[in-house]
Amino acid sequence: MSKPDTQNFSLIRGKWLLLFAFCFLFVPALNILLTGWFNHWPLTGPRGVLEHYDNFEKTVLALYPVIALGIWSVRRWGYYLFIAFSVIIVCHNFYILWNHQYYSRYIVLLFQITTLSITGFFLQEKVFAPYFDPKMRWWESLPRY
Repeated sequence: MSKPDTQNFSLIRGKWLLLFAFCFLFVPALNILLTGWFNHWPLTGPRGVLEHYDNFEKTVLALYPVIALGIWSVRRWGYYLFIAFSVIIVCHNFYILWNHQYYSRYIVLLFQITTLSITGFFLQEKVFAPYFDPKMRWWESLPRY
């Protein structure tokens, strides 16, 4: 297995990891807004979006900012946390797809494809290598002149 070069990773981390971490910060709000819009539910009140979520779904939404921190910090715990979270999300989406009729199947499948695509990105060697090898974190070392 060849080692990925740090120059190539600098472009990936600089753009994509920042984008993923930033998106993970806003997924809970976006999830609530889109769930309300696609299912024609109000955002607040007795029939609001959050009233339809169970405690597990609320916990998952609360974990997204923690995952964002793990992605951006480029630490081993962040990588493992992201992979474990992705597995939980994929299993949960299948559960929703089969057991909850009030969620749009198209939206659940779209979310499933998005989750699998992002997870596939993190499984690439050039992306996961800096999570396990501190020498590849070029932004943490002093510049050499």
